[in-house]
Amino acid sequence: MFYDLETRQIHPLQATGNKFKGELLQVGRFSFYLEAFKQARMSLRRTFLRRPGWLIIDEIGPLELAGRGFEPVVGRIIPWYQTQPHTEKLLLVIRDHLLESVLENYAIRTWRHFSPSLDCTTIS
Repeated sequence: MFYDLETRQIHPLQATGNKFKGELLQVGRFSFYLEAFKQARMSLRRTFLRRPGWLIIDEIGPLELAGRGFEPVVGRIIPWYQTQPHTEKLLLVIRDHLLESVLENYAIRTWRHFSPSLDCTTIS
């Protein structure tokens, strides 16, 4: 699900059970609502344009690597954080096994890794 902080609405992303509303995106054994991703992308874009102190995207995963899910918005946001001098921060949630693919796909060169133990390592 995604929670829109601006509207305070919860949008289910994953279709469960046998009550589906609208078009679905099948990824393996999972089904996702296309309309919910559309809403999430619009919310993410609106939030980004307000230049918040922190922008948190949970998560960048297989869908985004395949050009779906939060794409193309994420692909436009990440470069801004890499090229602009600013004080705003971007936090991306990425599964460990996808880290290298995400770094390569989005050409991320400088990043920090936060482990579950809250250790922080800067990699450049």
